[in-house]
Amino acid sequence: MQKVQVTITIYEFDELDPTVQSKLIEQEIRFRLHMESANEWSKEYREALEESERMRTPWFFEGMYYERVKDDVYKTLRDQLYEKNGQIFTKENYERVVYL
Repeated sequence: MQKVQVTITIYEFDELDPTVQSKLIEQEIRFRLHMESANEWSKEYREALEESERMRTPWFFEGMYYERVKDDVYKTLRDQLYEKNGQIFTKENYERVVYL
């Protein structure tokens, strides 16, 4: 049996390519919107919905929601480590034995 040591470069959110950052922000927003329940809408969700309805611009709802939660979105994204492509890094993905 041989042991092989592999070096993996991991990144903080702010070190990622801007295109990858945008993709992660969009995924986080879509996840949050998906998790909102009709019976338990968050204050931010209700405010964005009301504003988009008042302005008769429902297509801007997602952006209005984002403006209300972006600080929390960035905090969530900055609490993770990533691979270069934006995949969340977890040690468990790499703690395995490779036989040569």
